[in-house]
Amino acid sequence: MAEDAAAGRLPGMDLPARLDTVYPWQEDVWRGWQARCQRGEVPHALLLRGDAGIGKTHLALSMAAHLLCSESPSPCGTCAACRFMQAGTHADFRFLGPEDDSKWIRIEQVRELIDALNLTSQRGRYKVAVLAPAERLNTAAANALLKTLEEPASDTVLILVSARPAFLPATIRSRCQQLPLAPPPREMALEWLAAQAASAGLADGEREQLLDLAAGAPLAALQLAEEGELAAHQAAFEAFAGLTRGEGVSPVAVAAQWAEAGLDRALRRLHTWSHDLVVLRQLGPAAGEGRVAGMVRSRGLAGVLQGLAKPLDLKALHVWQARIRDAGRLVDTPVTAATVLEDLLLEWVKVSAPHRR
Repeated sequence: MAEDAAAGRLPGMDLPARLDTVYPWQEDVWRGWQARCQRGEVPHALLLRGDAGIGKTHLALSMAAHLLCSESPSPCGTCAACRFMQAGTHADFRFLGPEDDSKWIRIEQVRELIDALNLTSQRGRYKVAVLAPAERLNTAAANALLKTLEEPASDTVLILVSARPAFLPATIRSRCQQLPLAPPPREMALEWLAAQAASAGLADGEREQLLDLAAGAPLAALQLAEEGELAAHQAAFEAFAGLTRGEGVSPVAVAAQWAEAGLDRALRRLHTWSHDLVVLRQLGPAAGEGRVAGMVRSRGLAGVLQGLAKPLDLKALHVWQARIRDAGRLVDTPVTAATVLEDLLLEWVKVSAPHRR
């Protein structure tokens, strides 16, 4: 892997089919980037931040290809620089992400990057590096990168990509120009998913549900489809509803089962349901179907969730929701997923006690 990185390859990552195009919802940002480059306003460090699954890394790679292309308009997709970039072998490009079985970008990788950036450009243009996901920099790697951000080499551009920018050190965030990226409008996302339906085998209703589960992020929705998340999510919700109603479901058993799918996914489900329960409790049982559908994330489960929310204490719901958010910081730590989920579900048994009185 170290040899691949030294040659400019993208270790452990599948390249997009084309780097001279971007997703439809990125067009405005893309044109803005091209205009900035034409004006000579290229930042030495850029942080692309936004939800997971909206195509941030693809955009970062396209931005890198734009800087490295030797033709105009760039990226042309056909010149030698673009072909090298598309193949992942451009001498002036580096990609840093977690390697092998590690979840972190290590200091050795950053040191190799710094050595490469200090060299003279082999093709006479920029030297570009993309770091994704940047929040995976471990402490030592982040400190090493900071020195490069403070004293960047000439014609060097670092593009950091993050779905959790708050997990990056403030010193790194402050030295980057930040570019926030939002999920696409719902209709645009559904239209894009419809175009993928032939290969993914998605029905209309499934696209709606998947987009809800992915919080409006179309790439995340497509990944969930490939992983069979619809059926898994429904099964998890049935266990959650049974636990809420006191139907003989054990929180310890449910926690152990959910832990098999990973803490991050289980917490995303709980956060979605807790969000909807808070919204529905605030709206009250008299809220119309149209109003409810526009405010909840689990539209297909809105009716059941409305019944679950009715007797609950709103303050207790807010406290439990905050605990779920706090538990998110335990993802990718040595803490056992089953233990975290067990604590949350035992707390939920207390919050949902009105259902069993």
